[in-house]
Amino acid sequence: MMKKMNGNSILGGVSVIKECSSGSNATTVLCMDETGVFYRKYAFGSDGEKLYEQIRWIKENNKLIPLPQVIRERKTECGCYYDMVYNSHSVGMFEYVHSMPIEQSWKLITSVLEQMEQKLYSISMQKATPESIHQYYIKKVAENIHRLNKCEMISSLLKYDVLTINGEEYKNLKSYDNLINEFFMRRVFIKDEYSVIHGDLTIENLICTRNDSGEDGVYIIDPNTGNIHDSATLDYAKLLQSLHGEYELIKAVRDIEVKGNNIKFSYTRSQVYRELCKRYIEYLQMNMDQDTVRSIFFHEIIHWLRLIPYQIQKNEMNAVAYYGQMLIILKDIYELYGE
Repeated sequence: MMKKMNGNSILGGVSVIKECSSGSNATTVLCMDETGVFYRKYAFGSDGEKLYEQIRWIKENNKLIPLPQVIRERKTECGCYYDMVYNSHSVGMFEYVHSMPIEQSWKLITSVLEQMEQKLYSISMQKATPESIHQYYIKKVAENIHRLNKCEMISSLLKYDVLTINGEEYKNLKSYDNLINEFFMRRVFIKDEYSVIHGDLTIENLICTRNDSGEDGVYIIDPNTGNIHDSATLDYAKLLQSLHGEYELIKAVRDIEVKGNNIKFSYTRSQVYRELCKRYIEYLQMNMDQDTVRSIFFHEIIHWLRLIPYQIQKNEMNAVAYYGQMLIILKDIYELYGE
C-alpha cells in the first residue's frame, strides 16, 4: 500500500525506475516525471525527521565538499523527501573499484580524505570530554550490546566462550570486556577532536562521476547526523568498516548456518578490497599519530555494534553473519591493541 503525505502519495506523479536503497530506514528510488530522471529519497515518522536533518546538513556543507545536488524537498507531519540530480555518468564507488585500475580508485579515495580533512574537519574543532564519551558509550555500545542480548538468535551464541566461524575459532564478545568497557574506551577516545563530520563515510556512500572532459571525480551521499561523538576519527573508521570489515561484501552474505557454537556463512571475497585496505591502513599510519589510529580502529568496533541491531530488525539470520564478522574484526584489533 502506497504511503501518503497530506493526502498525496509521496511518489504521486512520478514513475519508479528502480530502488536504490542501502542500509538505512529511508528509501531511495531512481524515478522520473515529465521533466526528467532523478533520485528521490524519502522516509516517514521519526525516520522522516532524521532525513530532514540530512537535507539541512547537505545544504550547510555543499560549498565545502562535493555533495549531491538537491533540486526539491518536502517535509510534512507525516514524512519527508528530497530529490537529487541524476548523472548518467555516475557509478557507486564499490562498482568503480572493481572495474577500474586500483591506482585510479585509490586516487579518488585519497582525494575524498584530503578534501574532508582540509575543508570539513577543520571547522569548529573542540576536544572530546569524559561526559560526551560517556554518552557515546551508553548510546552506541551499552545499549546495542543490550539489544544483542534480547535477540534470541544471537543471545543463544553469547553463552559460549568461543565460536567457530567458517571453520576458525574466535573468542566470543565477553572475552573482550577489557577492550569494550567504558573506562578503556574513554582512554582511547579522550584525545579525539570534535568537528563537522559526515558520519557515514563508507564505500557505498561514495559516488564516482565523469565530467565532460573525461576526468573522474567523486561526491558523497547520505550523511548521518546522529553520532553524538562527532570526531573525524569516526569518519575514518567508517571507511575502515568498508575496507577492513568488508561491509559491502557482507551485505550480500548467503547460506548462513548456525549449529551450537558453529557459524557458517559465505560471501564473495575481494582482492581489490584487501589491497585498498592495506593502502588505507598505511595511509592512516603515515598521516596520523598512533593514538589517533588506535581510536579509528576502536570506532570501527562500535560501528559494527551499531550495524547489528539494524540487521536484527530486518533478518535475524543475517544479523548472525554480521555478529560473526564483528568477532573476526575484534580479533584483528585485539592483536594490535589488546595489551
